[in-house]
Amino acid sequence: MENEDSAHYEHQDHHETSHKKRDMTEKIRTNPWIMSTFVLGILAIILIVGSVSGGITGKTISEKEAGELVVKLAESQIGDIEILDVSKESGFYKIDYESEKTGKSFIYLTLDGNYLIGGLTSLAVEEEEEEPEPVGSEIPKEDIPKVELFVVSYCPYGIGAEKGFLPVMELLKDKADLQITFMHTQHGEKEDKENKLQICLREEQESKYLNYLGCFLEDGNSERCLVQAKIDKAKLDTCLGSKIEKYHLEDISSTEKYGITGSPSLIINGVKANIPQLKDRTPTNFLNLVCSAFNEKPEECSNVLSLEIQSPQFGYSSDSDSSSGGQC
Repeated sequence: MENEDSAHYEHQDHHETSHKKRDMTEKIRTNPWIMSTFVLGILAIILIVGSVSGGITGKTISEKEAGELVVKLAESQIGDIEILDVSKESGFYKIDYESEKTGKSFIYLTLDGNYLIGGLTSLAVEEEEEEPEPVGSEIPKEDIPKVELFVVSYCPYGIGAEKGFLPVMELLKDKADLQITFMHTQHGEKEDKENKLQICLREEQESKYLNYLGCFLEDGNSERCLVQAKIDKAKLDTCLGSKIEKYHLEDISSTEKYGITGSPSLIINGVKANIPQLKDRTPTNFLNLVCSAFNEKPEECSNVLSLEIQSPQFGYSSDSDSSSGGQC
């Protein structure tokens, strides 16, 4: 029992100590005066020691040498700095400097150049950079690349991406395996119906599907586009009545396989490619991404496609705000 109590208190003391350390770190970060007071306290101790012993070593370096020492030290800690001023203060060199990382600051150096008071390490909390998604050369290469653009039919961002991807599908349809793949429905019954309709056209009337899709992206008028693309309605109805669940399940399985959570998402040879903004979803950029996945690029990859940024809505208008873009 006594041992259990002892272990309990030791654990509690450790927890309280860790908590106090975290509190102090946060206070120092948010209130730099704490660190200043700490540094001044050290200075006071050294001054007392210096007055008793007659100084640190007795040797004195020049102000220029003091500045050069600090510059050299800074290179290994915070990078390049600019020395603003070197002056003597209370038996030390006070060195004012400026850097991109820490801004304007100062430190103290003993007159002999052997001891630095106040570090050069920044207390600022740096944001951790997100690891970029693979693009271009990081995409695996194949003789016949497999490319899937994951969307839902009424997602504005998916519509914008499809308008950029469609010219590439038309250009490379005989050279690569290019497909629109549909995720779980996000915008109700109307979208669920359209997703399934397009899956049936893709699977059973492939030669007419791209014509239908190009028409649908103009205004979303499915009935008009079925007529314009000369779709076999009887064949479509049979698919929607008896085969669509199997086809749709294959799309959903592919979505889950790659961990797709947003429309649009692009998978090339099993790797997610980077298309975060509208400016990344132009026909030219889609062509470059797909062509980077060939072992040997076909001559079609030298074609020049549009650089226009398509708006995230029905209609083939361009979008001047290239910084926008997102997913549904």
